[in-house]
Amino acid sequence: MAFFTHFFVIDCGTSARDTSSYEVTVRVDGDIVTIVDDGNGITESESPYIFERYYRGTNTDDARGSGLGMAISRDIIEAHGGKVEVDSAPGHGTSIRITFMT
Repeated sequence: MAFFTHFFVIDCGTSARDTSSYEVTVRVDGDIVTIVDDGNGITESESPYIFERYYRGTNTDDARGSGLGMAISRDIIEAHGGKVEVDSAPGHGTSIRITFMT
């Protein structure tokens, strides 16, 4: 599970060239990995697209990346029988819950 956790944290941490400081918390509880940040959050209109290949949110004009990180992460997790759920709101950060079926 360390790989998945590392990949998501790296993807979240490199998505914008913002000089702001964000806190990211990773919790592993059995077969569930929860990654929570206190960043800008994702709008409801953007949420359906965050796992689409090459999708980059509307706040990424001055950012590195190809828009593949979240899609690849989700595909790897699902290939291993897992599920990814995202809960986010603008101004309140994002919570990503990865559940592996055992």
